[in-house]
Amino acid sequence: MQGDHVSFLNVYKAFLQSSKSSQWSHKNFVNYQAMKKVLEIREQLRRTARRLGIDLKSCERDTVVVRKAITYGFFANACVSEASSHDGKYKTIRGSQEVYIHPSSVLFRLVKRENLT
Repeated sequence: MQGDHVSFLNVYKAFLQSSKSSQWSHKNFVNYQAMKKVLEIREQLRRTARRLGIDLKSCERDTVVVRKAITYGFFANACVSEASSHDGKYKTIRGSQEVYIHPSSVLFRLVKRENLT
């Protein structure tokens, strides 16, 4: 299971492979202006890291590293499945707040499919 963030990374890589093409964006239902903004933000982060003396290194195709970084950054949002729930209900680890997977998430359909079996 990859999740939304790795899916976003895959879209970004495909956009770069298309030579940042607006036609590619249109064909793949990706907002071209949003992708241009992603490029701007990435460059801003690179400049900031350089200025702070942070050595940047690509993880290449190792999505485990990416998922670990996301987990570390979003741990406060970590959830566990409600065992008795068949509607995709989760509770946060911290605070036991009831939450659901957003319908736009790549995981939404997966959760629905798993609960049907």
